[in-house]
Amino acid sequence: MTTGVESGFSRTVTTMKTLRSFAHGLGRALVEPRLALVLWAWSALLTLPVAAPIWRVWRNTTANAPRADALLEGLNLVAFGELTKHDVTSPWNLAIATLGGVTVLAALGQALAAGGTLEVLLASERGPFLRRFLAGAGGFFWRFLRVFVVAAVAAGVSLGAVALAFQPLSRIAGESAWEPGWYLMQLARAALLALVALFWLIAVDYARIRLALDRDRRSALLALVRAAALVARHPLRAYGIWVIGGLLVGALFAGYGAFRSARAADTGALILLMVGAQQLVMVLRAGIRVSVIGAEVHATRQLRTAATVQPLTPAPPADEPPPVEPAAGPAEASGPHDLDL
Repeated sequence: MTTGVESGFSRTVTTMKTLRSFAHGLGRALVEPRLALVLWAWSALLTLPVAAPIWRVWRNTTANAPRADALLEGLNLVAFGELTKHDVTSPWNLAIATLGGVTVLAALGQALAAGGTLEVLLASERGPFLRRFLAGAGGFFWRFLRVFVVAAVAAGVSLGAVALAFQPLSRIAGESAWEPGWYLMQLARAALLALVALFWLIAVDYARIRLALDRDRRSALLALVRAAALVARHPLRAYGIWVIGGLLVGALFAGYGAFRSARAADTGALILLMVGAQQLVMVLRAGIRVSVIGAEVHATRQLRTAATVQPLTPAPPADEPPPVEPAAGPAEASGPHDLDL
């Protein structure tokens, strides 16, 4: 019972520390609102090489397809399926190519953006904003990119191991007479894969923070290993920050979805309004990302401080009497030589 109470108390303390760290990160995002704008503009700039040709292909594909008008009201799988039969291009191939291009650009862009963001958040001297951001983006780029590449390899191996481990379990569940067993097994596999992928994403953040705090130019692998160990030792705090950020992003997109479904964007003015609302959501999402990074910086500093505090030497028990010094023996008789001065 005592252990359970202590465990519950420890989780409560960890939750409070996590909330305090996120509040600190949110405060940093509010102090530096330009970071959200720069991250939004940065991501928009990096997606233009992919978005421009995609926009042209989709425009040519849907210009003479009346059924494509259903896409104005949202994602319509029936209309999307009809477009796969178009003679000009296959939307499925286009989607796969888009995903590949976006992934490469995201790897490059987020290494640059992370360097600039951490330089602004960690800078002790306030100077020109863009100078600080660009200095961090260029100064940390190669180290941060190496961390991402190493983490991507580690994540691929980990995810592959999890998928292989679940194969015999899924086969056993599929052969079982209990029908829900197979679905529960698939749900468990998807949840574990998500946790593993998120583990490496969080580890990348903490590895970059370690490199930025220490101005460390050593191996990206070493920084990632230490960051992964930190996440493994403090999972509630590491995952908790991302959970809070995820809930805020979910609420943001839910609000946008409600606004989007209130009226179909079937006129030019409404389309522009929806595009503006969408970009506002992207700016706010970038602000939440800055809050998450600021919270992780705060958590890293707190954990380092806690690790360097030396425990006090325990005092002896109160009921233990102090040791008694042995009584001195009787003085020896002085001889004649003792009186000789």
